Order: sequence, then structure tokens, then C-alpha cells
Amino acid sequence: MIPVGSDLAELGIGTGALLSKLVGRCNRLVGIDHSSAMLTEAKRRFVSSGESPDLRLGELAHLPLADSELDIVLMNMVLHHIQHSLGILHEACRVLKPGGSVIVADLQRHPHDEVRSTMADVWLGFEEKELSVWLQEAGFSVDRIEKFNGGPGGYSVLLIVARTKTLEAMN
Repeated sequence: MIPVGSDLAELGIGTGALLSKLVGRCNRLVGIDHSSAMLTEAKRRFVSSGESPDLRLGELAHLPLADSELDIVLMNMVLHHIQHSLGILHEACRVLKPGGSVIVADLQRHPHDEVRSTMADVWLGFEEKELSVWLQEAGFSVDRIEKFNGGPGGYSVLLIVARTKTLEAMN
């Protein structure tokens, strides 16, 4: 799903585990997190491996990126922690080039209310339709939705790929 040579930002990188898997595949990698502690851990990961993506401290509602700067924005298990998830999707659209993609992997709706206190979850996952509507409201068209079953007692995951309008579609 991530073409070789892409300019990509992962939002909410945590310790950088996923971003580290993309080194060498992407032309440019930017990792953004609002937690300086998480960025410190991510920097340790990359220093020990000799890799050097651009790691930035920033709020996801006000990304430290220019308009139309990236080919891909990746959000892995981020939206369920954020109260105003639609605003983050608008920001993702802003920083993507025309025809750019957002890839969202997040929890499918679940009944486990205890994660609000144990994992600081704001949302108990999402319905497919809910995320699709938000993506459309933010300026995307949904290309693909996949569901991954978490099995007995596990959490199921939604994977959604959506795209911004191309230059031709904008004219």
C-alpha cells in the first residue's frame, strides 16, 4: 500500500516501531507525536539502528507540515485516542498532495469500556460507516476498507485507505 519513494508522515508514532519498518522504502519519512517522551523513545530506536527519519513534536490537530507536502499520511491506532478525530482527518487532507492517500488502521467498535481508564481511549473503536463519513467530510474518497477479526476476546481492526482529489478532479 506504500509505494517505494513516497513522502510519508506517520501521525502519533509512539516509540516509532511502525515507522522503523518503512525506512528504506520511502523517500522521506516524518514522524509526529505530541508526547516528548514517546519521541525520545523513538529517537533511541533510530539512533541504535542508524536510521534517521525526521521526528517532530507537534499536535495532530495542527500538524507541523506545509500544505500539499506529502504523498501518504499513516495513522495506526491513533484516532481512538483523540476527541476531535474529524479535525485530524482535515489536517491529514491539508498536508497531502492532490491524489495523496491516508491510511487509517484503528479499532472496530467494541464493548470494552475499561480501556477508557486503562489505555486512555476516548472512543471504543469505530464503525466502518462512521469513519467513511468522516473521511468524506474531510475531503477524501474512500478507496478500500478491510476488516481484521481479533478473534475470541480480541479487538477487531478496520483498515481504510482513502485518497484526496486529483488536480484533474479539482479543475
